[in-house]
Amino acid sequence: MRAFLRLSFCCFLLIGIWGPALAFEDGLKALQKKNYDKALSIFNEALEKNPDDVAALYGLSKLLSLPEFASHDLEKAYVHIINAKGAYPQANEKVKKKLQKQKIDEQALTNLQNQIDSVTFVAVAEKKNMEALQEYLDVHKTSLFYDKAAELKEDLAFEETIRENTDKAYSEFLKKYPNSKNKEAVKKKYDKLIYTKATESKDHKAYKFFIDNYPESPYIDEAKQKYEVALFKHLTADDTETSYEAYIANYPDSKFVKIAEDSIFAKYTSFPSIPEYERYIQRYPKSKKIYEAWNKIYILYTDSGDPEVYTQFLTKYPDYPYKNDVQNDVELATFGLNMLLNNFQGFQDDQVDAYLKLAAPTDQALKVLLLKVQPLLAANQRQKAIDVLELHRAEFQNKGYKIDKAIATIKQGAKTLVSDKVTLRAGAANKSAKE
Repeated sequence: MRAFLRLSFCCFLLIGIWGPALAFEDGLKALQKKNYDKALSIFNEALEKNPDDVAALYGLSKLLSLPEFASHDLEKAYVHIINAKGAYPQANEKVKKKLQKQKIDEQALTNLQNQIDSVTFVAVAEKKNMEALQEYLDVHKTSLFYDKAAELKEDLAFEETIRENTDKAYSEFLKKYPNSKNKEAVKKKYDKLIYTKATESKDHKAYKFFIDNYPESPYIDEAKQKYEVALFKHLTADDTETSYEAYIANYPDSKFVKIAEDSIFAKYTSFPSIPEYERYIQRYPKSKKIYEAWNKIYILYTDSGDPEVYTQFLTKYPDYPYKNDVQNDVELATFGLNMLLNNFQGFQDDQVDAYLKLAAPTDQALKVLLLKVQPLLAANQRQKAIDVLELHRAEFQNKGYKIDKAIATIKQGAKTLVSDKVTLRAGAANKSAKE
């Protein structure tokens, strides 16, 4: 009887030791023969007896990961392989040796986990669904595809954010993905949207609000420039001297001061005349346009170009700030008058041309030009005379109509353009004819 009991006890031990291995072998054989239901029953029965049965957990995980298995379930397969990996280190050496004979070790468990991770990732990636990807990330934390899943989820979030195109969406994306590869693109769109919305009215108040509330924005310089433009337009909307004067007084460093001064100047001189320029100088003695005003008076007053007119100018305007220029013009006018009085005798052509360039568009300079071409007319070289007049047209600016009149006179056959007591020397006429 005792012998029988000892034999029974030994058999019990052998079954306890070899039972799981034999069950696993039977389960594997069932898998190989595609008898999936039998394999499932074997593995489940083993786990009922021992929830930490590494072999059964491994086998069940492998079974559930098969696409052709009717009860195919990747998530359950993943749970079982993770449990198997957790139970394996707790197994004693005898169990591990038996598992190794069935080619089950840590590497085999890891390989199956990676396989399930891979298949699951492909399935989730095809869905292109952020919730599914997040679930994958929550469960498969050690997956080799974890970073790819996170990147794909971020890409989907980026696409959704772009489609939504709201400052809230951009802000939430930047908070959720502070190190995103799309950070700069989102930040750029976010900044642009904030700027566009804040300055939608495009008035000075909108730009001022943006400048005060978003000083770090990349659009701050643009906002400041547009603010200055909008403010200038607002403050001078009535287009009056008073508004321009107020702007100059309140914003002396603004780049629009010049425009304000130009506007005032234009209003004062809408019909250019000496009295208008005089009034402007009297009212705005410190204006940047003061030189231009004085210059206009000077040009209008000395339009004849005679030497004595410059002396008269200084007598009338003793406060003229550019007296040295007047003295130079007196000398130039005297030079031109001498040419006329001497019928160009003693003067070279280049001297005449130099005088014309400096003295134009005075009446005296025009007279010199017309007398310059008369030798050509006397020699019947009309086209050459016309060419000379055209050559100097630009120098006479607003007196171009007088050039036109002279050319028309030439075309009508005239040989004299200036009725004057000055007579041309015959030598000059002969020289021009030879040329």
